[in-house]
Amino acid sequence: MIKNYLLRRPLLLTLFLLGYLLFLLASLPAAQILPRLPLPAGLQLRNINGTLWQGSISEISWQKYRLHNLQWEVLFSHLGLGMPTIKLDIQDPETITATGTIGWRGKWHLNNWHIKTAANTLQNWAPVPLPINAAGAIQLNIEQLVVDHQACQTLTGQLNWQQALINTPSGALVLGNPIANLNCQNNELNAEVKQDSASLHTQASLQLNLQGQYKLQATLRPDTELPDGLHSALSWLGSADNNGNILTKQEGYLPYF
Repeated sequence: MIKNYLLRRPLLLTLFLLGYLLFLLASLPAAQILPRLPLPAGLQLRNINGTLWQGSISEISWQKYRLHNLQWEVLFSHLGLGMPTIKLDIQDPETITATGTIGWRGKWHLNNWHIKTAANTLQNWAPVPLPINAAGAIQLNIEQLVVDHQACQTLTGQLNWQQALINTPSGALVLGNPIANLNCQNNELNAEVKQDSASLHTQASLQLNLQGQYKLQATLRPDTELPDGLHSALSWLGSADNNGNILTKQEGYLPYF
């Protein structure tokens, strides 16, 4: 009786079939689907549990990078808004903890991201060709990020480097707690940086596009507790003005971006 009723109502039959298809997808184990996706070469997923709607991966590895304890959940409340959205949560005490949502509605939308990691973890992932070691805790909070066609459309966020310290052959550079306010300007990521300590005072502006090209303008003023070796090392950035400020401009490309 139900079958005949549905056959006489094509729209109801279509809705019934779509609902049944969604039910089948919801019940399929993620371990049978994710490994069959066109993943980047060398990317490995271990111990996949749950379904496409809600699940977890105990380890993700790619080249030298490794993450543990990733969980995801599809937010059905956003489907009615026409923006499929996934909530992601990473709890890896060895590298990084992060939580936030990512959605798509013609553009990528990232909302309410809270990321914490150690400075030396970032240095291990993207080493710099200098004999330095970074220390301290980095916290990134992104209220909203909208990206379209490899361009930054909207960004509201802040990056904090707590108890920042850089160890160099010439001594330790104590930076205090630098803060970078993040936004978008001219389709590029923009960071306005302020740093104050008894060793150094810095104001900087960094523009970065999604192809990895950057422009940096900074004003640095050495202070009394800056080691003599580091004071002289700053001279390669430029000559100090009458107020002791060193102005520098740098442009380049980030190969790891």
